[in-house]
Amino acid sequence: MQPLFGNSFKPMFRGRFVESDGRVVLRGVYEVAKSTRAYMTLWLGLAALITALGVVGSLIVPDDEVIPLAPFVPLAFFALGVGFVRWGWWYSRDDIVVMNIVIKRALTPQRAASAHKQSGPR
Repeated sequence: MQPLFGNSFKPMFRGRFVESDGRVVLRGVYEVAKSTRAYMTLWLGLAALITALGVVGSLIVPDDEVIPLAPFVPLAFFALGVGFVRWGWWYSRDDIVVMNIVIKRALTPQRAASAHKQSGPR
């Protein structure tokens, strides 16, 4: 069954094979997509800026003209963005473990050799 939503916060493996001490090894990192990082940086940055401007504005403007909850609206927007990030991390909490298992199985010589023997010539 396909889920009704996607997870932009799921980690992706970016790596390459390098030679080290006469052996070829896979080196890389798990990271979130650059577009997701850029979008959340923009979201959280603008929310923080608007919150700061709201606080400064409420200190400068006379009390009778200030809406008391005005600085809290962008703060809630910031908290919502942090909540999205935390939920995305929680939802993909086991993905790195699963990807490590898949990568190790794919790179294990015994498994590749036995799979080749079982399939036979074509």
